Amino acid sequence: YVPVKAQWSNTDDPSVHEVVPQSFEFPLEKGTSIGGIVKNKKDEPIAGAKVSISLRGREGRIRYYVEHSVKTGADGKWRSDTMPRKLDGLFMGIEHPEYGPTDMWISSAPHLKHKLRDFSAVTILDDGVTVTGLVYDHQGEPIEKALLMTGRSGYFSRIARTDRHGRFEFKHCKFEPLYLSAQAPGKSPAVRRLRVYGSLLNGTKAIGTS
Repeated sequence: YVPVKAQWSNTDDPSVHEVVPQSFEFPLEKGTSIGGIVKNKKDEPIAGAKVSISLRGREGRIRYYVEHSVKTGADGKWRSDTMPRKLDGLFMGIEHPEYGPTDMWISSAPHLKHKLRDFSAVTILDDGVTVTGLVYDHQGEPIEKALLMTGRSGYFSRIARTDRHGRFEFKHCKFEPLYLSAQAPGKSPAVRRLRVYGSLLNGTKAIGTS
């Protein structure tokens, strides 16, 4: 069945004060299925890819709250059986340690709805890009074992540590703006927005003293 939830607001503002009923009936919708296959540029199936699925909708008090992930099998295929009939607002992210990640809003690619329904949707993962750089302090000295995190704004999905030369590396990054966070003991943290254009981007960032 499709996971749902209901919510009541209770604040000091009388206009938004809602009384929680003594009982409430959740009409559960029978889940429907979507699926597809993940391949690389050589048309080979990718096993073990993580397919993250997110869909949130609302009908009156009831809110749909689909939020889970599945892994592709040896044949690159994946499947989810707890989706509502309407796929409006569906977001999917696909990632694998050896490939660049990708994601999509189904609302911006409506033709994919039919392919997801008959399990013929094919997602191609490329090698991505390698992002390297240096972390140093304001005296120009490299910082060893600094913690680096990268991802989108507000969502850092990958981590790395600098070596004794202050060097870090992230492989298989996506061609898109990235946020890079750097932290080290005794130093104030730093965040930088990177625009990844080519096959290699060298980014350097100084971490200030706290």
